[in-house]
Amino acid sequence: MRGSHTIPVVRSSPRVEKLNWFRFGRLGGRIILTTDTGAWHTLEPDTFDRFLAGHLTEGDPTWEALADKGFVRAGLDLDAHAAQVRKARQFLLSGATRHHIHLSTPAGILSMEQAKAIVDHLFTGSASTLTVALIQGPEPLNPALVSFIHELLKTKNQYEKRARTVELHSQLAGLSAGQLETLSAAGLRIQVPFDGDPGVHDAQRHVSGAPSHAAMVSQLAVLPGPAASARVHVGRAAIGAAERMVSGLHSAGVRAFQVQPILDGPDAIDPQAYGTFFTELLAALDTRSDMQEAQVEALMSRARDGNIAGHMLLCTPRSTGFNARIYGPDGRIYPSADAMALAENDNPMFVLGHVAGTSSEDIDRHPTIRSLMMAALTDCLPGYKHLWAAPFIGLDPVRAYCRTGDIFAKPTTSLHYKASQAMLDALFLRLMADAAEASEPVDG
Repeated sequence: MRGSHTIPVVRSSPRVEKLNWFRFGRLGGRIILTTDTGAWHTLEPDTFDRFLAGHLTEGDPTWEALADKGFVRAGLDLDAHAAQVRKARQFLLSGATRHHIHLSTPAGILSMEQAKAIVDHLFTGSASTLTVALIQGPEPLNPALVSFIHELLKTKNQYEKRARTVELHSQLAGLSAGQLETLSAAGLRIQVPFDGDPGVHDAQRHVSGAPSHAAMVSQLAVLPGPAASARVHVGRAAIGAAERMVSGLHSAGVRAFQVQPILDGPDAIDPQAYGTFFTELLAALDTRSDMQEAQVEALMSRARDGNIAGHMLLCTPRSTGFNARIYGPDGRIYPSADAMALAENDNPMFVLGHVAGTSSEDIDRHPTIRSLMMAALTDCLPGYKHLWAAPFIGLDPVRAYCRTGDIFAKPTTSLHYKASQAMLDALFLRLMADAAEASEPVDG
């Protein structure tokens, strides 16, 4: 019988008792670390190994930088850290701040009576700020209905005293110069589907139902100054065209816009190609200091000081119905436009109620809202909770259901996640490059 032998194995074990919870991943040859508060820092791989092994000590500049951001337990200011967590989760106290009222859908047209009921309903919520977006839909825009809702909101708010913004999402087709000037003078924020470059816009305008590039430029010319923002669709036709698209937006008087990838159908762009587009977009914006892409602004704010723009696509609550709600022409309430489309195709799974008999508080407590919020919290979901980008990514459970039949979006199958991750890679690589060029510590 052979005797037992002991073989010593030497391992460099992480000194986890000295570290706070964080996520990490590899980006651009470096290791990027993030916390729940949105704090981030990048390290060379060998420095990261030393950090885990406990070979960085107090007094080392890298250790001090990591400690200041909450990656280290020793000396952590718990009150300040808690305040940062509250700041990152401030949407939980905001309530329903964003409301989309659809003026028409394939199933019907909004009446003035139903519009009044919707306005009455949204004021039953406790949110101190309200952004109301009027969505045109497939039918021609009815300026009288828009004016009615706008005036009703203004009258109602004389007593409510809430901060209020009203948007109009429209293709502007068929509107006279006088009607356009009236809508603009009323203080409506107008958003149009416009892709800037003539070739790109006309190649994919069927996706948004937009008029031709020439017709859109003609309508935009009537609006005074930079009165309109644009929803810019990015599909296969947009590959390699970022600079031309930004230039076209600028020439048409558009200074604010938000890009949206086309991820389904024959016009779809591959998520990695979308990341390349976003890199080129950031370079194009460098030469246009008066241009603003909404997601870039929101992500920069999130990365630099922890602020979350509650209405942004990447912000988790947007797709859950907790902070944003959708109203159909029939008065039914939904968490998203996809949920409304499902209901109009005989799948009422995500209907939250009706404005005639449901209060905002009822919806806050609706079991569907709870399920959607759980399905959107990247902090808890397998496959997401360890991703370095988790604090910056929002998931859309309803869209996941439309594609896969499951509200839990998986990293391996979610095109929305893949496109968001590619965009974040591009943005953080830019932040890292800017810091290196300025000879500053590569951190956030």
